[in-house]
Amino acid sequence: MSIVYKNLNQLVYEQLRSEILQGKLPPGTRIKQEELTQRLGVSRTPVRESIHRLEMEGLVEFERRNSVLVSRISRNRIEEVFELRAVLEGYAAEKAAERITEEDTKKLRKFIAEMDACHSKQQIERLLSKNDEFHRFICSRAGNEVLLEMLEQIWRDIKRLRINYLITPEGHEESTREHESLVDAIESHDKKRIRQIVQKHSESSKKGILATLGSTAEAS
Repeated sequence: MSIVYKNLNQLVYEQLRSEILQGKLPPGTRIKQEELTQRLGVSRTPVRESIHRLEMEGLVEFERRNSVLVSRISRNRIEEVFELRAVLEGYAAEKAAERITEEDTKKLRKFIAEMDACHSKQQIERLLSKNDEFHRFICSRAGNEVLLEMLEQIWRDIKRLRINYLITPEGHEESTREHESLVDAIESHDKKRIRQIVQKHSESSKKGILATLGSTAEAS
């Protein structure tokens, strides 16, 4: 068994990136480098280098006087991201239906059961993790690496926004129902139904996220 050693810069980068993607540092949050060095127990150098890497990914942005903010996501971008998500995930699920096995559907239903068991805010990280695994597993069964890479970019944006939606009872229940319907459609190889469910799932997620963001999302 091999052991992977990571340098300090990489560890700081991964910690900050995780906090942004999990919503612990929401869009618009001001990042104070001095506070980060104290909280993480590191010098300025790994924090500064990590922030520049995150800027290249579009996760943070610099304002005047080198002030750093977690990048905001406009309403227009949210609309565009979910429109593209519906198309790509729909296609991936259709292709997955051609290759799915009985063992695969059992695994998908297990993911749903594990997500459904996450009811409290304390379990949100597990819920988000299992939700990622569910969608990634379906799309991986499409057998198209380029498609998966494109979806990873889309999921990155969605990841930062969905936390407030999924922890609402309505969002959690609706997501569970749609996941169950999707697995049923994939299992029965019903491509028309798959497209309908993925479209509905993407639309309801988008509306739920926009509702939870309220006036905090920029118009453009």
